[in-house]
Amino acid sequence: MEVISLPPRYSLSPETPQATTPTKRPRLLYVLLFWCATLTISLMGMAGYIITRSREQHQASQSIQQETSPNHTELAENRADVKPTAWAQGQTENSCPPTHRCSDHQMTAIIHLKASDTQMEETLQWDIDNAATLYNFHYSQDSIIISSVGYYYIYSQVTFDNLKPENFEHHLLQKTFHYPHPTSLLEASITTGGHSQILSLGGAFCFDKGTKIYVNVSHPGKVDTEHTRTFFGAFLLAKTPSCRKKEASYH
Repeated sequence: MEVISLPPRYSLSPETPQATTPTKRPRLLYVLLFWCATLTISLMGMAGYIITRSREQHQASQSIQQETSPNHTELAENRADVKPTAWAQGQTENSCPPTHRCSDHQMTAIIHLKASDTQMEETLQWDIDNAATLYNFHYSQDSIIISSVGYYYIYSQVTFDNLKPENFEHHLLQKTFHYPHPTSLLEASITTGGHSQILSLGGAFCFDKGTKIYVNVSHPGKVDTEHTRTFFGAFLLAKTPSCRKKEASYH
């Protein structure tokens, strides 16, 4: 007898589908994206603000520099009005054109002298070998010689030792190439007796190169030559192309 094999039986009942768990996107990812976007926008805003402020400050500094910087055209016109200028002729090798800056050593000049021990002449003599300070000045024949045109402060103090009433005089004078005769710059006098008397002089003046400055007194034999009581000096305040005054024009 032939045996017939039958295929396996399949269940006719429908298969129950497996339940699928729905995928939920994590909320943390959205939070991180939100904060990253917010931070990026904030940084871009701050960068734009900083750039704008820096541009405004740069423009403001440029405008201030333009307002405060000298007008080179006007300076050139002013130099043309003063004829001839000392620096243009090369007569003052240490002076500076008005449109240029001088180095510190060119802009400095100072001298301070103490009196010589013996005084016999009306023009006082000074101990140049033991000068307290001497820089960018010349000294000759009892006179300080101006080395470059400019504004200077000059000063002198003289102490007289006196035992009887007399009139004491103290003068600061100058001589120039254009006018070689003595010209009084400053003077003081006093009548006193029985004690020491101090006369001091000082003032600011514009001097041409080569001007000689010296001190005259009325009683040289009674001058106290101690270095803290009688002295003579000068120092540079500012350089200038010329001491000639520019005449003002009126319309």
